[in-house]
This record gives sequence, structure tokens and C-alpha cells, in this order.
Amino acid sequence: MKKVLLALSVMLAVVIITPANSQNSKSIKKEVKKRAMRDARKEAKKLRKEGFKVAPGQLPMDKQIETTWIKRYESDDKGNKKWFVADARSVGETHSAAKMQAYEVAKVNLAGQIGTEIAGLIETTVANAQLNSEEAASVTETVATFKSIVGSKL
Repeated sequence: MKKVLLALSVMLAVVIITPANSQNSKSIKKEVKKRAMRDARKEAKKLRKEGFKVAPGQLPMDKQIETTWIKRYESDDKGNKKWFVADARSVGETHSAAKMQAYEVAKVNLAGQIGTEIAGLIETTVANAQLNSEEAASVTETVATFKSIVGSKL
């Protein structure tokens, strides 16, 4: 009888907690979107004052910045970032030259973020997987190979 009562109380607790967690994640997403919209409006206003304009046919500046900010704030269940976001500014004699240079600088920024994130994940794995000297050595070799592959592809 005690086991049945315990099982029922555990099931009841799970049923009560599950909607609370989904409600909590919904409210977090709503807060993230609200914060992103507010920050996007401020940033767009500042950029317009600096002379930035939106190309014809593109989304309004507020919307472009808003989607970027939403992606910056999003994280997965473990608390890791879902998206890598990079930006860059460049000045050139022509629009296309400045745009190309800004893209290249943003790519370098993005590669640096990815490299830092991968190195952090690898260091954590090595620290947690060091059960004995043989396993630690094999993990270290795998990490070194993985880093060189990532470096050559970026």
C-alpha cells in the first residue's frame, strides 16, 4: 500500500511539474523576444542616426536586428548558445567592396567563436573522461585530430 501511495504521489508531482516547466520555458521565450524587440528598436534608431539605410526589398532594419538579437539570446536545455552570431563594419570606396570586407571580417569573428566553443567543449570532455592513463591518452589524440580538421575547414 505504501509503495502504491508513493508511486501515485510521484506521478502526481510529475504531472504538476511538467506544465509548470513548459509554462516557464514559454515565459522565458516571451521575455527573450520582448527584450530583443526593445534592444532592436534602440539599435536601429542609433544606426539610422549614424546614416545606415536598408537596401530596397530587404526587411526593415528593426526586424533584421530583432531576429539577430533573438538568436543571440536563445539557448538550449543545457544553457549553451543555440546560434553563433558575428557582425562587422567596414568602410570602402564602393558599397560592394565594403560589404565584401565586412563579410570577411565577420567570418573571421565567427570562426574564432566556433574555435573557442569547440576548445571549451573539448577541455571539458578531457577533464571528465580521464578515468585512467590509457583512456586519457586516447581522448587527447582524438581532440588534437579534431582541432586540426576544424582548423583546416575554417
